[in-house]
Amino acid sequence: MKAFGKLLGLLILGLLLLVVALGFALTHLFDPNDYKDEIRAIGDVLRDQLFLMRRCGFDAFAVRADRDPYDALEGLKDFSVTYQAAADDPRPLFLRRG
Repeated sequence: MKAFGKLLGLLILGLLLLVVALGFALTHLFDPNDYKDEIRAIGDVLRDQLFLMRRCGFDAFAVRADRDPYDALEGLKDFSVTYQAAADDPRPLFLRRG
């Protein structure tokens, strides 16, 4: 009976791994660069978050009512150079310098 329990456990583990692997494989079918609709950040959106949110793909922001929206827009200019690839530019810095 112990052998059957071990075999059943391995079978269940194998099925779970197959489901997870299938989920990862299916994510490549849905290209995030093909998404054309608006991605809006709402709630407690602060100036220091806007630059990174824009790099991740957010393209609309609803800043809190007690914050200055023009000051928040200046947050999009906080950094002039980025070295990682992101939604706004898929090339890393070393490929952009050439």
